[in-house]
This record gives sequence, C-alpha cells and structure tokens, in this order.
Amino acid sequence: MGATDLKLSLEEQEQKEYATEIVKKSGKVWDIPDEATRNQYFEGLSWVKRQLNKAYMELRVRGRKLRARNLDITKIDDPNLKAHLQAIEPLRQMKDQAEEILQDEKKLERVCEEIEALSLILSSRPKRGKKSTGYLCQTMSRVSHLCKDVLYSKNRMALPDIPETVLKNVQDCLRFYYDYFEYFDMLTFPITYATPIGESDVVDVYRISPEDANGLFNAKKNNRPKLAGTKLGNFGAFFKKEWRENDVMWGRLDGAERIISTLLPDSPNRTELLLRVWLTILKENLDSNNLNSLYKYLGSAWENFEKAEGPSVEEMKNLQKQLQTYFEDQYVVNLEFSPKTTLNAMGRSIQVMGNLLDGLGQKYQGVQTPAYWLTRLGKIFMGVMQVAIPGSLPGLFFQHWIKLTYVFESFLIVAGALLGFNNTIMRFGIFALLVTLSIDLAVRLVGSYITGSTRLTLAFSRFAKVVVALILLAIIALVYLGLVHLNIVELPNLKP
Repeated sequence: MGATDLKLSLEEQEQKEYATEIVKKSGKVWDIPDEATRNQYFEGLSWVKRQLNKAYMELRVRGRKLRARNLDITKIDDPNLKAHLQAIEPLRQMKDQAEEILQDEKKLERVCEEIEALSLILSSRPKRGKKSTGYLCQTMSRVSHLCKDVLYSKNRMALPDIPETVLKNVQDCLRFYYDYFEYFDMLTFPITYATPIGESDVVDVYRISPEDANGLFNAKKNNRPKLAGTKLGNFGAFFKKEWRENDVMWGRLDGAERIISTLLPDSPNRTELLLRVWLTILKENLDSNNLNSLYKYLGSAWENFEKAEGPSVEEMKNLQKQLQTYFEDQYVVNLEFSPKTTLNAMGRSIQVMGNLLDGLGQKYQGVQTPAYWLTRLGKIFMGVMQVAIPGSLPGLFFQHWIKLTYVFESFLIVAGALLGFNNTIMRFGIFALLVTLSIDLAVRLVGSYITGSTRLTLAFSRFAKVVVALILLAIIALVYLGLVHLNIVELPNLKP
C-alpha cells in the first residue's frame, strides 16, 4: 500500500480495490505511476462517460416518444415512428371493447394478429440482406453506433492532451464489457429474474430525518419535540412565523448532519466539518435574541474555534457538548397558541367555513333536505363565533345593538306594566328579553372559551347547579304533593 492509499478512507480503499479488479478482469493493465497519469485516466474516463451519456439520452428520448399516448402524427417527421402510431391507433380504439372481444374468439384472434403485425412493424424483422426499418430496431442500431464510435474511435481531436496509450487502455477495458455483456446477461438474468435473490449490487439507504440527527438535540431523550410544525396534524407551522423559522433551522442543521455523516462516516475531519456547518447555519437562521444568547453562553469557544486552523479533538468535543446543553436548557420555543394567534386563525377559518356554507346553501335549497338545515345551523354557529371574538368588528356591532335591545325590551315591559299587568306588550317584552339574554349568554360563554377566561364559565356553572338543584326540589315537592293527593301519605301536622 502506497503513501497515497494511507490518506484514503476505508470506503475509498474498497472502491479502489473494486475498480482495480474490474480493470484486471478485462485483461488490461493500467500503469499509473504518478498523480499526473491518474488525472489523465480520469479525464479519459470522464470523456467516455459524457459520450455514452449522449447515447443514453438518445435512447430515453426515443423511448419516451414510443410510449407517448398523445403524439400528433401530423407533426412527426420519422416515417417509422409514424407507421407505428398509425398501426397502433385501431388497437387504442378497441380498449373500450375489451370484454366483448374476450367473449368472441374470432375477434380475439383478429386482435392477436393485429398485435403481432404491430410488433413486426415496430421491429421490422427483415429478410437477409435487407435493411431494417422498424422504429425500435432503428433506435437500437443508432444507439449501438454511438457507443461503438466512443469505444472504437481513434479521434485525437477531442482529447489532445491525453496520451494515445491512456485512451486506448480506457477504451479496451470498457469495450471488453460492452462486447461480452450479452454473455454476462445470459448467465445472470435467469438467476435473478423472478427470484428472491434480488439485485447483486448492495444499495445503502440513508434516511434524512430529525429522529436520526441527534448531534445537537435528542427529542426522545429530552422528552420535548424538536419541531413545532408537528402540531395540528403537521400543519402547525402555517400559524406562526416563529415556528416556521424554528423548523427551517432544524431542517438545515439535521440535513447537514445526516449528509456529512453519510458521506464521511469514518473521516477524522467529520466533527470539525459538522461544527463549522452548524455554526454557519445558526448565524443565518437564529433570530438576534437567541443568537446573542448563544454567543454569551459559548463565550470565547465559538470565536476560538473559527480562528483555529486545526482545532484539537478535545476542543471540538467541548464545543459540541456546549451546543447540546444550550439547546437542551436555554433554547425553548413556545409551542402554545397565543390569544392573538388563536383569534386570527379562528377568524380566517370562520371566513372560509362561511364561504363553504354559502356554497352548500345555494346548492341545497330544499327545506326538506338535511343539508339545508345543516347549512343553516352552521351559519348560526359561525355567526355566534364571529360576534364572540373580542375586538372583532362583528363583536363590536353586536355589543352595541344588544345594549339597545335590552333598553327597548325594558321599555316594553315597563310600558306593559303601566297599561296593565297581563297584556300583549308586556308578554312580548318578557319573551324577547329571555331570548336576548339567552343569545347574549351563549355569545359570552363562547367568547370566554376563546380567550381562556374562566370567570364567566365558573359563574355559569354555579348558576346551572343552582337551577338543577331547584328543579330537583320542585320535582320532589310535586311527587310528594301527588302522594298526598292520592292519600298515600299525609301532610305533617305542624300545629303545637
């Protein structure tokens, strides 16, 4: 193992050994004595890769045209592709008659013949000595020529700075695998197809998730969520800018940690690179208050780390520990809705729900339909919610007109009492006053619930308990009087 190999990570050494084995199996020997020769081989491989990529793109473009469903035949210049589309058009028109065709043997036989004819047009299986004209066969032929031009070409114009021996070694190695691919495929395909063996290449899956990135904060260990947007069914970040900023910051921090840890799992520079990336992200994403708090908490450790060209392992461990402690003890995001945020969100939701209910009301106008009554009840509820929000414009109008209504109803009751105790005006005033009190109480209860106030709720609950107690006493008294009326029990004699 040379001095250069000692600088490689374990994964890079494995990749180099694998590449050496690939070259060796092709029967070629690559002599790479120095870094300059290595760069020449790299440039040669890169050039071949770029040319093969052009062939791959040609194959993809032609395949996409072949699979397309809405190609305009009049705008296609390729006669072979046009012939294929014209042949497949009758089959497309039969897709709605599938059941009928399957039940009729003659129709099914005719469709199978048309499919066979279509495959012949597509591949154009010619007789010996004739040129194939099928679109699929032409595509494969064109791509094959592009690949062979790269692997067999001796054109020195594209790579004037690379020695001919280097380019020839690269082409010979790759051409070996290109020429013998069919033999390799004949051996491996029957083994791997429709069997539980699966792919021969090992594919590693690396998840980028806040649950996997615990370098700065471990949510499970601290029993506290890292992200704020996970509230309300993962829609919480829509409601507060502070929550969005927090989640964006953690997304960048955790994403950087997972990417660097994946690409450099055993590198001695991994911790240093992580700390430098973390500190850069914190500078860009933390608000001024939290950033100043972090500066004060870390003291001179941050500045010393940024100035140091090669910080020691102990310094990096201490800095990472300080960052972890800061996010565990100092950095806290308020995950509760403030009254202002709650009211704003509720106001927007009420407006949206109102529009939805208006649309339903216009669609279901019949009085007998359940949707009709549902929309009406929904509108009433939305109206109560709108006027119950403290400080809202509908709420101010409601408070103003409810006072005027109280005054008017009191006037009706007084006027009715002056005109006579039992009259229509007085009864209407009392009835209207009870309705107004009910509406006002309902609005105040909803408003106290929205603002989180418990005074009105406690008062109402106590009043309700008193009412329930009085009702129970009345029921007991009525039952007792009924028993007395039936001579089952007697009234107690209270005379001395």
